[in-house]
Amino acid sequence: MTIFVEGTRLTADKLVEAQSFASSKGYPIPKNVLIPKTKGIVTAVQSLRSFVPAIYDVTIAIPKHQPFFPTLLTFLKMQPCKVVVRIKRYSTNDLPESDQGIAQWCRNRFIAKDELLENFAATGTFDEEEITEFRRSTKSLIVTLIFAGIFLVGGWIFLKRLSSGWQYPTLATIIGSVAIVVHIFIEFTKMPPPKIKATQICTQ
Repeated sequence: MTIFVEGTRLTADKLVEAQSFASSKGYPIPKNVLIPKTKGIVTAVQSLRSFVPAIYDVTIAIPKHQPFFPTLLTFLKMQPCKVVVRIKRYSTNDLPESDQGIAQWCRNRFIAKDELLENFAATGTFDEEEITEFRRSTKSLIVTLIFAGIFLVGGWIFLKRLSSGWQYPTLATIIGSVAIVVHIFIEFTKMPPPKIKATQICTQ
């Protein structure tokens, strides 16, 4: 499950509204984030904490001085850009028990997140504990293209034969074969293990 606690995109107008709201409530004035809407995360934590072991707090920043700002259009054009991601793990056992406590915990995380982003804007880094850059290998791209072709051709043949009336054993064989192929695909396209500069990365 993924929760965007702010509930909307960050814009200049929405940031001004968030700052005004924070001022009226006596909260720290945010500079880089909105005020989190805590009802959803409170419900999620209280409902899932018995079998979900942890919450991962993800902070994403885009470094300055890039040739362009990443958008959906640049993604479709496959134009590369650098994105820095910080992930911190919180055990659900360590979270407050009450609804009010969870809500305050969430607000505190966003206060810390705002400070992180402010530091990132000034220094270009979150902190000293960073994972070095890594990319998918060329082998991953080749395997992806091959399997994409197999699935396209196989899908066309499957639909054509399905219309002619296949029996259940044939369908079961096809489904099993697809499951094996997908497993191989996943294994061959896994990210390589990252090199780590620090001994612990966001595991507090």
